[in-house]
Amino acid sequence: MRIIIKKQRITFSITPMTASILLAFLLLLTRGIQAMRPAPFDPEYTASSTSGVRLVSTNDEQGGLSTTGSTVVIGADGGILYEMPVFTGRRDIYLSPSGSVIVLDGGVYFGSRLMSARGTEDGEEDHVVTSVYLNGELWRDITYKADLNGEPIPANQIRGGGWARRPFTLDVSWERDVLIYDMENASEKLEIAIPPTAEQSALSYEYPI
Repeated sequence: MRIIIKKQRITFSITPMTASILLAFLLLLTRGIQAMRPAPFDPEYTASSTSGVRLVSTNDEQGGLSTTGSTVVIGADGGILYEMPVFTGRRDIYLSPSGSVIVLDGGVYFGSRLMSARGTEDGEEDHVVTSVYLNGELWRDITYKADLNGEPIPANQIRGGGWARRPFTLDVSWERDVLIYDMENASEKLEIAIPPTAEQSALSYEYPI
């Protein structure tokens, strides 16, 4: 008995309608990544405390997506207290009334609204979520896993480009000199000490995306 297998040539054709559907599907897949691209920075970001101390952060490129620049803190009398080679970007700024302590919370691109999901998984390099400066010098970085005991971000919550909503919020108490983190995965708030300021109030400034 012989078995004969005939080779058949299979061809495909794509109609204009099918091509349009495929293109729409591909655009839908990439839509999230495109939506998460940061907008260009403003040339300058400012914040002020209730005491009249002001902070001015200037972008090196006067806009664009450069994350480099400098920040100057100006006293209530108009004199410069100090400068530091840091660009705040869209990070939330907490400025003590004396101006000696600056808390920059969130990421330079999206502030405290979104964080990178990279670095939240076990075995990955930790992720800085907040930076504390004292008189223009970096005093401490607060990290997601080591300091906040943060859990990995679920895959279904990660948006295009690897961004995700932050699973916590931050408040600063100048009266007690502590950072207060309200974690979604914890029953109690987490407090981390910052340099004493002996101040009573400050303004938290959030930048829109």
